[in-house]
Amino acid sequence: MISRKSAGACIDSNLVQQYESECEYWQAVLRRCVDVLKLLCERGLAIRGKDEVIGSVHSGNYLGILELLSIYDSFLAAHIKKHANRGSGHISYLSHVISEELIGVMAEKVMTSIIDEVRTAKYFSISIDSTLDISHMDQLTFTIRYAQPTTGPVERFLQFIPMLSHTSKDIATTVLDFLKEKNIPVTDCRGQSYDNASNMSGKYQRTQQIIKNECSEAGYIPCTAHSLNLVGKCAAESCPAAVSLFALIQKIYTFLVASTYRWRRHCEVLETHKDEKLKVDKKLSDTRWSARADAVAALSRAHKQNIIVLEELSSDQNQPAETRDEASGLLKGLKELETVILLEVWDTVLKRFQSTSIQLQKSGLSLNTAATLLESLLHFVEDLRSQFDDFEAKAMVKCDVTAMGNAAYKDDTQRIRKRKRHHDELDCTEDVTLTGRDKFRVTAFLPIIDKFCAALQQRLGAYSDHRERFGFLSEISTKRPLSLKQLLKSMCLPILRTWRRVGVRTFVICTPYEVHSKRFI
Repeated sequence: MISRKSAGACIDSNLVQQYESECEYWQAVLRRCVDVLKLLCERGLAIRGKDEVIGSVHSGNYLGILELLSIYDSFLAAHIKKHANRGSGHISYLSHVISEELIGVMAEKVMTSIIDEVRTAKYFSISIDSTLDISHMDQLTFTIRYAQPTTGPVERFLQFIPMLSHTSKDIATTVLDFLKEKNIPVTDCRGQSYDNASNMSGKYQRTQQIIKNECSEAGYIPCTAHSLNLVGKCAAESCPAAVSLFALIQKIYTFLVASTYRWRRHCEVLETHKDEKLKVDKKLSDTRWSARADAVAALSRAHKQNIIVLEELSSDQNQPAETRDEASGLLKGLKELETVILLEVWDTVLKRFQSTSIQLQKSGLSLNTAATLLESLLHFVEDLRSQFDDFEAKAMVKCDVTAMGNAAYKDDTQRIRKRKRHHDELDCTEDVTLTGRDKFRVTAFLPIIDKFCAALQQRLGAYSDHRERFGFLSEISTKRPLSLKQLLKSMCLPILRTWRRVGVRTFVICTPYEVHSKRFI
């Protein structure tokens, strides 16, 4: 029978041959479709278009690439000519239905491979954050980090999980249910990393604590990049003057960009500055603080040019009265000495924040380096507390204020408000009246700097425990054997009990000089 079958002498040999030929044909079609879908998914490109008609310019990337490949692939060209544009119910592997099914199958395969790697590595850490999609639906991004024997630490995105609530309990329940669904033991979790939002990072009944109750070794460490964003957000909301400054920056940008004539005049005035190439005004962003750094820097450096444009627009009789009035209001706010001082302060702080943030987002950053960068930033901001006179001097130069003293401040030109005294108050009690300079320094400058320092100290404290326990690992490769032995004696032995709990069995230290191995358990 076997010999007859191999010789094609069976009664159904023609039918078998036809079946195998059909399988080979559709497998060849499937390979081409899968390769195109992999290309689009890897690059995050849209798959579908407005229609599914071969030859249409609106057919989307999936059909468009297949149509392009058919020019050089005779097999694909014959398939498209025979099966394309036949409507629903006709098998072609070109419809959105089959493409979505193929994407689903590939996603399941990728998920299975990642989970198998996690189980092989055993120990892992998680990082989650919520984000809005284009339809304004809140989703939880779930990322897992683990170590592979050959490539070292890797970080994998697993899934977007729909969110209905932002409470700590609901987020923790979502995370635990997801791990249970994927059959990943939460007891093997050795780390958590979130932003510094109170519902995530709090010590009492917050997300990180709820997960820690399930696994006591799941240590929490905040995301350093998120930390700086939240520090800046806290400082920007620390006083009304800071809030008003960023509102003014956004209003100036919106006013200029709303008209092509205004924006063109803005660009022309900037080009007249020959000493330095000035940047146009920038838009603020609620999430990216790098955009705020760019916006403040652009307005601070082109302060004089923005005043020229607003003065021109406010006095231009060809402009509508509403435009002239709005330009006059923005001009008044931009000319205030308090505004210019805050521009100088925020430009100095955000410039340093931006450079620190770039370093913190590098993939090879160590815990020691991150803590050192934050400490350096904290010392830098603390030193600014005593530099109010320098900021004031720079602002007065920009505002052309000379020998005016305190009269340059807005509060010095307003009537002094006196508190009404009650009948039981002593006449000798006098109200304390601050000058405009002192009032601005006490109510605006110092609160901003102090809020920066307090927020940085709070975020920096979150790294101290992990730095004390694991920070020495970053210095091992630079130690000589003698100093390495002393380091192990002072650092490793006190945390031996901790390492037993987290599951470390063998600790191998590789230095440029030799290899040391110590079995703890």
